Amino acid sequence: MKKFTLIFVAILTFAISLAAQTTGDISGVLQKCIDLPDLQQFYPADNNGNLKQLFILQHGVSFPSAITVTIGQNKVKLVDKTQVAEGNISSYFLFWEFTINQNSAKADFVYNFKDSENNSQVYHVKVQMKNTTGSWEIAELNTDRR
Repeated sequence: MKKFTLIFVAILTFAISLAAQTTGDISGVLQKCIDLPDLQQFYPADNNGNLKQLFILQHGVSFPSAITVTIGQNKVKLVDKTQVAEGNISSYFLFWEFTINQNSAKADFVYNFKDSENNSQVYHVKVQMKNTTGSWEIAELNTDRR
């Protein structure tokens, strides 16, 4: 019985390690979410058209600090609810679901932003991706602006 238990634990540990999300996979899927063409028009820019800092609210789904996601010259910054509540952050991503398996990924999130008239807007995205030869490709995309 001990031998069976040891073998079972070893197989279970191996299976879990295969399905685990790597930082590279998390960064790759998250980068695809940030790079969605439909969202680009809503990103904050300065007077010269250079993109400003983008933020991801660490609530609901939290990401490891080691992720590497950029937009323009800026690394996307992870923030908490207190930082958003202070009022200096007017646009940010909030992820409700973010799952990665060996060959597929799913994300459900909103991008909260201020429009040109300084009104709060929400852009909702549901995306499914497939991992094809080491890169993540969008398989299904649903969006709506609220």
